[in-house]
Amino acid sequence: MATIRAEALPLTQESVWNRTKNAIHSAFLRDQPTLIGALPGSGKTFASVQVAKETGQPTTFLTERRTLYDQIEEWADDAGLAWRRIPAFHHDCPTANGDHDTETEDWKSNVRGLYSRGLSGGVIHSQARHHFGKQLPCQANGRCPYIAALEYDSEDYDVLIGNFRHLYSDKPTRGRAVVIDELAVDSLTEEYDADQVATGVSEFLKATPEIPFDNYSDLVENNDRELREQALRWFNENSEWHFQKSTLVRRGTGHASGALMAYALLVREDHGNGLESAPLPRNVRCCRERETGKLRVIRRPVSLQKIGREREDGEPAGPLAVVALDGTPVVEQWKLLLGPDMQFDQVLSNEEQATFVAETLGIRVIQTNENPKPYSSGKYVTPRKDMALIEAIVKESAHPPVLVSSKKAIRAYRERGLDELIPPEETAHFGNLRGLNTFASRRTAVILGSPHRGDDYIKCWGALAGKVIEPEGRGVDRDYGEFGNAVLAGHRESEVLQTILRFGRDGGGATVYVHSCALPQWVDREVVIPEVNSWSTGMNEVIHAVQNLGVDEWRTADITETVEITERQVRTHLNTLADWGYIDRHGTGRGRRWSDIRTRETGRFGHVQFPKADGSPDLP
Repeated sequence: MATIRAEALPLTQESVWNRTKNAIHSAFLRDQPTLIGALPGSGKTFASVQVAKETGQPTTFLTERRTLYDQIEEWADDAGLAWRRIPAFHHDCPTANGDHDTETEDWKSNVRGLYSRGLSGGVIHSQARHHFGKQLPCQANGRCPYIAALEYDSEDYDVLIGNFRHLYSDKPTRGRAVVIDELAVDSLTEEYDADQVATGVSEFLKATPEIPFDNYSDLVENNDRELREQALRWFNENSEWHFQKSTLVRRGTGHASGALMAYALLVREDHGNGLESAPLPRNVRCCRERETGKLRVIRRPVSLQKIGREREDGEPAGPLAVVALDGTPVVEQWKLLLGPDMQFDQVLSNEEQATFVAETLGIRVIQTNENPKPYSSGKYVTPRKDMALIEAIVKESAHPPVLVSSKKAIRAYRERGLDELIPPEETAHFGNLRGLNTFASRRTAVILGSPHRGDDYIKCWGALAGKVIEPEGRGVDRDYGEFGNAVLAGHRESEVLQTILRFGRDGGGATVYVHSCALPQWVDREVVIPEVNSWSTGMNEVIHAVQNLGVDEWRTADITETVEITERQVRTHLNTLADWGYIDRHGTGRGRRWSDIRTRETGRFGHVQFPKADGSPDLP
């Protein structure tokens, strides 16, 4: 790994932009893939457009977010570069995007179902009569706009803009620099459920009688050595089997990758941890979950093996350069896609990153919990206490906060009245903010918990890399080994960091509360652990009774008469409220009296006390 350094230069926003641009410029000139680690706010995408202009290299931008298309187009216009969007089946075909759906025909679901079984958008259009008995409705009055848009000359455009799947196509990549912008690596893996695998393999075996297995179950369960060797000989003698074949897809069954699935089952190796892996030809790797039968595949694009090379006619054989931009990269995962010769350049050191976040961007991070709090599954969400914390931050903050958590956590909060504190449009879930500037001008945010996709996800990535992962320990001490820990950090700590850096990007800074310890170690943060107490039903009864008494002073019995709990419970709740300064108590024993001080200030969900003794600053 190389770190791009600039001696004696202050870490201003402009200096970071320049260092990012210099790193990208160098990567444009290499004949090996380059991964550039540069935090959100480093100007990666803008710098890439500028480098495309300065080098004169035709460039293809591949990104997950269509909202980023508009930004790239605007910057290309400003630079005087001609651009074009590469058409995408789901977005640009009227049939695939639902324009032709009726009460009786769900065309969108039908064509997307074929797409999920490995057929390209072009093949779906050309074979419509075979699968549906008629043309697609988008072909009724001529050619589909999507098919028509596929016919363009890439040499006419300085900039092409598409999605990550276009990385596997020759036309958008050959003879061009390719910029992969903020890839969620999972988006380049293909996942097949058990039914897809079973029907895909069975249809392939039915169409290939030379392989001595009848169907999926026969191939999985029959361990006859001679039969398996005979099957392997067929694969070795038929070199084209690994290409997807549309003829394997029939009405309602089959998969274009049926041959690949069958080969993976034939050569799979058991990792002993519930997973199997299979290295396949043409830099394809496969992982299978034994219990569910689910198959995950990652393919290294063939074009990446031809960077900077020429064909016999002198024309480029592949891309001129491949540059991956990632704010929080997991290097080992990227190598599975880009290859072992990938170079990794980190624009800022960890110490510089800490300074950039805290001082240059003005992001103040307040950590409010000392546990990871994995919230993705919803199992460990603590909605009652979390709602009390949200309420306290909303009440004390000078700026209305944005809330980010898992989908299941937000659903649980909504069931308890979240919308009264933070409206739906001011909430977001993990993974849904990468590459977006929706909240760039927001000054306060609350991140509750952290994402965690579970042990099987981490073990699967280990299997794709040919590594056996056996986790040890529990909670914050759970250890997945070097590779597994890097994968975990990539989708947990890095995702939390990505979320933090979505706020205050307009130069005004932000304060972000993180109710989790899942932060990269280098991030400067204030650790302020509040005392969070959620109201019980009994406490709520007591508070409402006090507020409705209408007298200056009262006895414990006066409250007991109006609630459903015992006098002893009432006394306990009153003492708690007195300890927290909401009411006052006078006298002892039967002569004790109570008086209200500020119960109108109690929160609806609980009592939250941020510590002050350690010099912790007030809430913003």
